[in-house]
Amino acid sequence: MKNKKTLLGLVLIVMVLVLGVGYAIVNSTNLTVTGTAGTETRNLDVIISAADPTSGAYYGTTNNSTSATITVTGMSTVNETKTVTYTVSNRESNLDATVYVESQSNIVVSKPSYFSATTSITGSGNAITVPANSTATFTVTVKLDAIPIESADSTTDITITIKADPAAPTP
Repeated sequence: MKNKKTLLGLVLIVMVLVLGVGYAIVNSTNLTVTGTAGTETRNLDVIISAADPTSGAYYGTTNNSTSATITVTGMSTVNETKTVTYTVSNRESNLDATVYVESQSNIVVSKPSYFSATTSITGSGNAITVPANSTATFTVTVKLDAIPIESADSTTDITITIKADPAAPTP
């Protein structure tokens, strides 16, 4: 008697499963999704937001953009340097940015016969990752390579342009 109840229970369970699978097969529904998907293409919202002119370099306006100009004057000794520290702001709300100066061509010196300029961005590969809604700094150092003969050549403008790419997400 006990074996008959067990067997009957198993048969009922198998029948319920067969009915469920059969119903699912007969009543299958195709799901069709229509529409379009795309991505937004735009520049990252990363700007040079401030500058701290140290050692006598005069900083010009950045206009909250990706480039800034400094004017350097009063240098009189070969190899003399002046430095400006810039603050870069990543105004993206949820995207980190890798900030860098792409090449030396993105540093424009108005009088390259007398002056040179270099950047120093801490991080790997002369770049720095700026987290969303954060800031980071980099420096521009201007060096007097040769003493100008005419006083009109003793002042130079340096324009620096930064680049920003989306940073790989951190795990």
